[in-house]
Amino acid sequence: MIGGVISILGGLTGLYVLYEWLNGTEHLPLTILTALLVMGGLQVFMFGILSDIMLSNQQELRREIQSLKHQRPPE
Repeated sequence: MIGGVISILGGLTGLYVLYEWLNGTEHLPLTILTALLVMGGLQVFMFGILSDIMLSNQQELRREIQSLKHQRPPE
């Protein structure tokens, strides 16, 4: 969600830079900020997806270990 917001901010600033560029004005620092926002937003988004996958994998592994503990006959 946070990555999406950052990417949307980058897209909005990108639209503004494009509009100004078509009118003959260049905004190099704002262009660099736009690129950083878009790329940073995508990276945060992908990091969130990877952490969600790792969390669900860990939960599934714990459930599997618990079920194997209960299946073992007492010694």
